Amino acid sequence: MHNMGLEAVDLVVNDPVLLTMFNINKNLWPAIKYSWANKKIDFQGRFDFAWDGKNPPKMLEYNADTPSLILESGVLSEDWHKT
Repeated sequence: MHNMGLEAVDLVVNDPVLLTMFNINKNLWPAIKYSWANKKIDFQGRFDFAWDGKNPPKMLEYNADTPSLILESGVLSEDWHKT
């Protein structure tokens, strides 16, 4: 799933139409392109899924490199470590 997300980012970063569709400010495009070209990617993320018990799960969102992710991951990592 993470790799699929990176593939999607690659498509967006390299397509001005998609960058526009995502409402990414044109002033930020050079920095985004530079960061992506130099492999400044997230190393940790959290997927949010929905599942009704019958149909295949659906990915709702992928959060990476956000302040809340760091807190959530820290708590979960500590719990995992204790088990």
